[in-house]
Amino acid sequence: MIDAYLRESRGFSGYPVTNRNPVFLSVDRLRAARELLILLINTMFACAWQKLVSPDSSTISEFKAYRRFFDSLVTLMQHEGIRFADAGIPLGDPEFYKLGYSFVTTNFEPIFLWLVWMGHLHVRP
Repeated sequence: MIDAYLRESRGFSGYPVTNRNPVFLSVDRLRAARELLILLINTMFACAWQKLVSPDSSTISEFKAYRRFFDSLVTLMQHEGIRFADAGIPLGDPEFYKLGYSFVTTNFEPIFLWLVWMGHLHVRP
């Protein structure tokens, strides 16, 4: 909702929980609220990530299974990249950079991208 109002360069009136009088949120306040929301989401993600990968975490074995999966995915990417390069497919061609896999995600895209990055770091230090 915030992004929609920012695209239109418009603010809107809302009713705070503690007050029955409407409050106008200007574009500047919406922009600040959006930045704060991004900061909070990133902080929550960082805290959840640290909890997930801590050695005493009860979910560490689950994380290791995902880690092995993404390490395999990285190896697949490397083999496909070499095969496509040998076939002369240009680097800018979608067939090259999309590779032979894809996944659709809504809420967990940053986590999947992070795990792909971690896979690359682990497979190619």
